Amino acid sequence: MKPYIKSTIIISLFPFLLLGACKEFIDVPLPENQIQAMEVFENELTALSAVYGVYNTISQGNLHLARGGMSVYIGLTSDELAIASPNTTAEPFYENNLDAENTTVRNNFWNSSYRIIYHINAVIEGLENSKELTTEFKNPLIAEMKVIRAFYYFYLANIFGPAPLVIQTNYEANALQPNTSSVGEIYDLIVSDLLTSKDMLPKDRGEAEKMRPDRYVVSSLLARAYLYTEKWTEAATEATEVIESGKFLLEPDLDDVFIVESREAIWQIPSSDDFGQNIPEGGAFVPSSPTMVPRYVITETLLNGFAPGDLRRDSWLSFNTVDGTDFYFPYKYKVQSSSSPISERNTLLRLAEIYLIRSEALLRLDQIALSREDLNAIRERADLIPATTTDREELADLIEREKQLEFFAEWGHRWFDLKRLGKAGEVLGPLKPNWEPYKTLFPIPQDELEQNPNLIQNTGY
Repeated sequence: MKPYIKSTIIISLFPFLLLGACKEFIDVPLPENQIQAMEVFENELTALSAVYGVYNTISQGNLHLARGGMSVYIGLTSDELAIASPNTTAEPFYENNLDAENTTVRNNFWNSSYRIIYHINAVIEGLENSKELTTEFKNPLIAEMKVIRAFYYFYLANIFGPAPLVIQTNYEANALQPNTSSVGEIYDLIVSDLLTSKDMLPKDRGEAEKMRPDRYVVSSLLARAYLYTEKWTEAATEATEVIESGKFLLEPDLDDVFIVESREAIWQIPSSDDFGQNIPEGGAFVPSSPTMVPRYVITETLLNGFAPGDLRRDSWLSFNTVDGTDFYFPYKYKVQSSSSPISERNTLLRLAEIYLIRSEALLRLDQIALSREDLNAIRERADLIPATTTDREELADLIEREKQLEFFAEWGHRWFDLKRLGKAGEVLGPLKPNWEPYKTLFPIPQDELEQNPNLIQNTGY
């Protein structure tokens, strides 16, 4: 992996783009653009700027891992999105025909993620080594950075499998970091980072609410990590902490789920306006004209999965009719280009997922009635008839289907569920001519293998 930053820790120190959203962020003055680590962490203001620089880096770029790439490219790899017209960048994802030379995999998923992880590690080390800053000031910021690192490693593990664990800024060691021995090793770091961070973070950030991790973001990510590692009791416990906090609610109006003021959002990150759009998904999915064929459309499989009267079909899908054909596209984020003021935010976590995590965890614990109750919270919001089944397998199928319909074209949920439930081949095999079981993981970029002899390519590539 490339040593992006060598002997001097260089940190991007732009004030985060939260004008009109959070006074705490914009009151931080602008230091010089490149500052050595010891200077950055000599006082609270510059240390805060280093932390906010991480968010600024995340908010840059288009269709990277945390900037729409999961929703678009990972959506194409599953059974929810298709390409309506020739698209050389998207076609390998839709056809599940990636190779180690794919530049989008390298740039948008691997390189951009490890660049941010390096930035996070630099901030953590700077804070830990600072003798000028108090422990009370440093610890919440260190916790915040570890939460974001855990977030990125969750996605890297589910995209690439046993990816390298980089938790330091020693570029020589990083450049030769091998693959982890297993995905379980990455989950160990994820859970460790989250548990370490939980008690250091506030439950309420005031004006910065939902834009920086708090204790409920940690519980949400822990619930997800525990679900993926089949620790059902722990997943249900963490999910319950979020649901019963009273801080969040399922928005009754589906058009309000992704807006700035959403009461369902647990964690949002504002978008940079450098790319002329509120949210990358809006720019990617919503056509700029009602007479234009969308770049990405909903598959017939997904479209036919919505029951009559499902409000999500009405609110979260739209279509353009071109030459007599209806082209349906995702319409969760509704702003195609930039607007002032910004009305939508990149929603990383929302309450609906936590209900469905707890529903699945409770089902695995044979608490059928409670599992069904959580499932029905989502179904009733969509104006569907509540589930009444007491059959364990039927309920499991309903939870899977409900998650597919609730989270289509959103953060790769469908792709990850097909893989962890062992259904990728069953579902994708008949739909994808190039499907092979090894394609549940992406290839490690070839240039990374050439630079780091300790990396091992995923099987099949």
